[in-house]
Amino acid sequence: MSETTAPASRAVLELRDLRPDFRLSQLAPHPVNLRLRAGECLQIVTRGWREAAAFADLCEGLVDPFDGTVLMQGLDWAGLPRREAGALRGRIGRTHHRGAFNELAPVGEDILLPQLHHTRIPRPKLIAAAEALCLRFGLPGLPTGLPGEIGEADLARANCVRAFLGHPDLLLLEPPMLTAPDLLPAFLAALTEARDRGAAAICFTRRLDLGDGAVRRSFGGVFSHRSLLGDDGLRPLHLA
Repeated sequence: MSETTAPASRAVLELRDLRPDFRLSQLAPHPVNLRLRAGECLQIVTRGWREAAAFADLCEGLVDPFDGTVLMQGLDWAGLPRREAGALRGRIGRTHHRGAFNELAPVGEDILLPQLHHTRIPRPKLIAAAEALCLRFGLPGLPTGLPGEIGEADLARANCVRAFLGHPDLLLLEPPMLTAPDLLPAFLAALTEARDRGAAAICFTRRLDLGDGAVRRSFGGVFSHRSLLGDDGLRPLHLA
């Protein structure tokens, strides 16, 4: 786990006796309690990307639980007016399975869209920040093509740029281990920097051991704790 100067007690994300609505999320309706503090990084092992996406939707207040409470920065998603909820979502960075890009819009515009929609950052300043992140993740600049015109590895890079843009307080991530393994050093560097300034993160993976030795060594002590999301809810796992 990286060192951080952020207050250790501040909860960025908190789930209190949360029971997913199976009809909406397809997640087991078992109570989930989770407190993720500034600088912490939780690994959640899931069976597939759909479970990861459904759990991330709950954390982001996009899907209502059957019961319980989800708090972001101490604010209950259920009680927030639409404008305030949108502003709070502007503090969340998220990667999606295979990008989830709008097939009819240039990828560069899709990268900017969450911040343009949820924040008041001026467009020129946002473009400059996005272009700097593109260079870090191996893109020459903001992609101008449609998703169908761009290779899978570059879409993974764009996915990371969109997630880290705007200095988010919470990151909901699927590490690019399969689509673009060469992205791992830049991904881990960005994640470490985010945690050092006080962001909390959840990394969704399919395996506890993260695959081959090189990937395991890369992640090393990134995770402060680990859990398994399955039929019995979210179950803590011991760090090896």
